[in-house]
Amino acid sequence: MSPDCLALKEAMIFYAERVLWRKTCRRIKYCYKLESTVEWHLRPLKTLHFSNVDSTQDTALRQLSLLATHDLLIIAEAQEKGKGRGGHSWQSPIGGLWLTYATKWEGFPDLVSARYMHYATVLAALDAIEEITSLSPLTKWPNDLVLDGKKLGGILIDIIPKNDSFTFFGVGINTNNPAPALVSKSGKLEAISIFDASGQVVDNELLAQTLVAKLREELIRISRTEFEDIQQRFNEVLYLKGEVIKSPQATGRLLGINSEGLLSLASDNTVMFFDIGDFDFPSSLLF
Repeated sequence: MSPDCLALKEAMIFYAERVLWRKTCRRIKYCYKLESTVEWHLRPLKTLHFSNVDSTQDTALRQLSLLATHDLLIIAEAQEKGKGRGGHSWQSPIGGLWLTYATKWEGFPDLVSARYMHYATVLAALDAIEEITSLSPLTKWPNDLVLDGKKLGGILIDIIPKNDSFTFFGVGINTNNPAPALVSKSGKLEAISIFDASGQVVDNELLAQTLVAKLREELIRISRTEFEDIQQRFNEVLYLKGEVIKSPQATGRLLGINSEGLLSLASDNTVMFFDIGDFDFPSSLLF
C-alpha cells in the first residue's frame, strides 16, 4: 500500500474514532480521566495554506503523518463545511480568518484540563485581536467571541483519544468579510466583523500566527495545571458577567467560571454549577 493510501486509511480510522468519542461523551459526562497524566511540549510548527477546504478541522485530520513530528497550523481562505459547537454549521466566506491548530499531548487530559483548553483558546484569540487591532472583544461562555454584543467568532476543539492525544483547536473570526447574516428572533443582526466594526483591514496571516503563539503559551500553563491565571483572565472578559441569565436549565446571576472550569450562577442563597454543553443561554442571547 502506498504512503498516501496508508495516510488516508489512518485518517479515516481517526475520523471514526472522533465521531464515536463525541457520541460517548454525550452519554457519559465524565469521560475524561479524573487525574491528569498529560504533558505538552513545544514542537516545530508547520503552516499549511489552502484557498478553499471543507473544514480546517477535517483538513488537519488528514495530515496526521505530519503530527508525529510537528505541530500544524492550517489556514484557509474559505470553508465550505465550517463547523461550530454542537454540530452547528459555521459560515466561512473569503475574507475571514479560518484556522485549525493541531498538536499532540503525551497522555490524555483530565476533565478540568479539557475545559481550560476551551478558555485558553478563547483568551489567545481575544489577546491576539486586541494586539493587532486595538479592539477589545469579550467572550460569551463557553467559546464565542463577542464585539458590541454581536458574534465576532468562535472556537471548536476536537480531542482524539489514543495513547497520546491529538487535539485540534479550530478558530473562526470575522475579520475582513462582511458579517454573516445571523439574525435573532427579534430581527436584529447578531454577527459582526472587525472591518464592520472599525473599518480596519486585518492581516489574517499576522493575526493567525499571533494567535497560535499565544495559544502555545497558554498550553504550557495548562500542562503545568496553572489554571488560576486562566480562570481570572477569562472571568475578566466574560460577556454578561454579573447579569441575571434565564435559561431552560436555571435562572441566576452569572458569576463566571470556578476553579474547576464550571460555569457558576447564583440564585438566592444557592450557587449552581454547569459543565460545557449542560447550560443553554436563552434564545435572545444565542448567536
